[in-house]
Amino acid sequence: IIETKKRKLSPIYIRGAKAWHFANKEMNIWKASFSEQIRNHQYSNDLLIAFGEIDCRKEEGIIPFSIKYKKELIEVCKVTINGYLNYMESHLKSLYSKKYYFGVPAPVGAKGAKDRLDIKRIELIRVYNSVLKEEVLSRGSWFLDVYELTVDKKGENNNLHMCDDIHL
Repeated sequence: IIETKKRKLSPIYIRGAKAWHFANKEMNIWKASFSEQIRNHQYSNDLLIAFGEIDCRKEEGIIPFSIKYKKELIEVCKVTINGYLNYMESHLKSLYSKKYYFGVPAPVGAKGAKDRLDIKRIELIRVYNSVLKEEVLSRGSWFLDVYELTVDKKGENNNLHMCDDIHL
């Protein structure tokens, strides 16, 4: 139910797509798939959009990129998120009157002792959500703050809304 109206969701899944793929200036298979899917799924004025979780892994995405190129996490988040939102908004603004972007859930706690990448990931997801929320709202879209629903006092997942260690 959105704004007292019952809605039916029609999910579009683009295997392997990350926010970074949409931030990338070059055309790629994920952008092509997205464009095709959007053309085939225009039955509403509202759109829910969820990309980002997989940019926040320890072994893939923003953390290894920031380490390899000696960049601050917040800098990489801003570039990724702005590129992603610029692409989405330029392709969706004329098609959907309301766009709801999902944030990223708090990370599930590491089994055993946390290493420095676990700690970095906790910080990354907090920063990523903060930047994403600010940017989404500044563009006049809606932000679904799943981070606030899933975070505990240590910055880890409270396990109230997860169906496994990865998925909400």
